[in-house]
Amino acid sequence: MSPTQLPKYAADQQIPAAQLFLSGLIDYAGMFPPTALPLHDALLNFARYRTEQDAWMLSRFIVPSTALQELDAYADLFNERPPFRFSVTLKGGTGYDSFLDNYRSTLERIRSFEAKHGNKVRIEMIEARLPVPGKSPDNPEKMLPFFELVERSTLDTLGHSVDLFFEIPWQVTFKDDFQSTHDDLFDHAATAIQWYNKQPEDERIHLGFKLRCGGVYPQEVPASEVVASALSHVIRCEIPFKATAGLHHPVRQYYPEFGGTMHGFLNVFGAALLGRKNKLNVTQLTGIINEEDPAAFTLNDNTFAWRDLSVPLDDVEKARAAQFISYGSCSFDEPREDLVDLKLLR
Repeated sequence: MSPTQLPKYAADQQIPAAQLFLSGLIDYAGMFPPTALPLHDALLNFARYRTEQDAWMLSRFIVPSTALQELDAYADLFNERPPFRFSVTLKGGTGYDSFLDNYRSTLERIRSFEAKHGNKVRIEMIEARLPVPGKSPDNPEKMLPFFELVERSTLDTLGHSVDLFFEIPWQVTFKDDFQSTHDDLFDHAATAIQWYNKQPEDERIHLGFKLRCGGVYPQEVPASEVVASALSHVIRCEIPFKATAGLHHPVRQYYPEFGGTMHGFLNVFGAALLGRKNKLNVTQLTGIINEEDPAAFTLNDNTFAWRDLSVPLDDVEKARAAQFISYGSCSFDEPREDLVDLKLLR
């Protein structure tokens, strides 16, 4: 991509559909590959982005739980308003017991961080890979007691609720008699999250489904059918969704420097919005995710559309707020620059 200018105009001067589709869509993950900046550089980038006119597209700073203590050195930076918003990641572990051990350690770090910095910071989200024990995916009945242990640990340690997004792995090979696949795991995990979230809300945490859409190497990019499968279960179960990795650019394209094709965030979140509104099946969702023509996507004063399918602005706003939350990106510049190139931002 050739260098270009960032958007010139503030949110209220942007295309209405762009405002609603892109608002708070990007969690900044500058510490993570491929950028992999030191904490100092990534945090100062985030602080600067918060002051720019495009800050309406920005949500949280993603930080590994092991780096929380290092953030204490930036207490003066946190005096800036509004509060610094964070999402904390942790290594989940290979089984439920090891996950809970790692999770409790993370909760202690979060509790200490919040106690030191008070209302200057806000830990809004925790992200962790779902442990997948056994030779086949656990059914929802087995996952639910695990979720309840996670809830109790959270409330006992933090004393408040938090959004916890489980990354559901797709590069999993199960060796059972029925040859289970990623689709089975997506199905079981989404159903268990749905069951948990539908329970009475007295002091509960909120669970969501997270999908990894790329990585440093082409083989880390899931097939479009895999992304469509995940979205179909998220839509069916009406559960929150976020994505991570590989969504630097708006529209799916082949990138020679990467050596492969990368998914686009307009494709993935557009498929989610259109699928929810129009009750699309996996094949139809796959078609949207496979789209490589930027002209096939429309953001105007009334709708978001892909070819002959559209979503009114009210539905875009509701779906983004309730279900399709954000994606993690190690770049905040590339998405904005590409959107300007496509004339989707002004």
